[in-house]
Amino acid sequence: MTKDVAKQGSRKPKKAARRPRGGGVYVDGKR
Repeated sequence: MTKDVAKQGSRKPKKAARRPRGGGVYVDGKR
């Protein structure tokens, strides 16, 4: 899990954790 979180820690947890929490601003600013 350390390699998955360290490598995709900038794309998986940020997108999946900020998308359902009303991360419309995060998804819109990154996309």
